[in-house]
Amino acid sequence: MNYPSLNPHEVIPQETCFTPLFARFDRQKAFDTMLDHLRKQGEPSVRNGWCVYRDDAGNKCAVGALIPDEVYTPEIEYLLLVDIVQKFYGNTAVYDFLQEAQLTLHDRAYYLLQTEGEPFLATLEQEAREFAFKYNLDYTPPTHDDKETAQ
Repeated sequence: MNYPSLNPHEVIPQETCFTPLFARFDRQKAFDTMLDHLRKQGEPSVRNGWCVYRDDAGNKCAVGALIPDEVYTPEIEYLLLVDIVQKFYGNTAVYDFLQEAQLTLHDRAYYLLQTEGEPFLATLEQEAREFAFKYNLDYTPPTHDDKETAQ
């Protein structure tokens, strides 16, 4: 698939902006991808105390898990989520869903780990259940294999 560039200094031709990350945005698929990735990773993606799409160890945040490796460049770290959504989808219709997924599945779990010592994965699961309920998505608790992979 030909993805648009995510270089923040590059002007993207209008017709390129309509190249979708998925053929059609599917909330369930996006949720499953983000949750599965964070479970396997077992920790947040952070640099200098800030959540980032990808950290120096190669960890990805919730939204970072949706960005294909062949598209990612370090310059993406300077883009806001709304800019990434605009470049992949040509509009911001999926922005609210992805913004809330990022804040709920990744950033809140990191914040509670830092401020209250809450385990990242335990918070992730609690937040994922609530997020799935709010958006009428299927939530599947982690399997034994998921738990072992994350440790």
